[in-house]
Amino acid sequence: MDRRDHRYITSERGLDGLLDLVIKEAHAMTDIKAWGREVSGGYMGSMREFTSGATRSSEEGKYDYEGFLSPAVLERYARFMHKHRRQVDGEFRESDNWQKGMPRSAYIKSLWRHFMDVWTWHRRGVYLTEAMEDALCAVMFNTMGYLHEFIKEHRNVETPDPSA
Repeated sequence: MDRRDHRYITSERGLDGLLDLVIKEAHAMTDIKAWGREVSGGYMGSMREFTSGATRSSEEGKYDYEGFLSPAVLERYARFMHKHRRQVDGEFRESDNWQKGMPRSAYIKSLWRHFMDVWTWHRRGVYLTEAMEDALCAVMFNTMGYLHEFIKEHRNVETPDPSA
């Protein structure tokens, strides 16, 4: 059995062994310059080769979602969205309910209302943490909803029915 196999580590070395492996692998992933080298050639174009012998295509030209997005912001946005799943009638809507489609006019009106809250509080120097965060999340929601509808319309993108 491969000594890197998680079953071996947890049965022979306990959870400390598994933790050691996770930490070692995390270090390997965070410092590509130290653990690997960029190579080029062949039909795949630019590739990375790691000291382990593993290869991956270059990250050049690929979206860096991990760098573009903030985990703290996404967690706060998810908390906001979850809080607003409860409808006035007491029913709990699906998380992707908004993807069924709403008119862009509804998004833009709500976007402006929430933006005005943020702008007013910003101008006055009033930072009610929970209210400001909720208003910023509402701006994000309405911006994403508007963009979602815009992309569907202008790129002729079919959005699958979220309830299917």
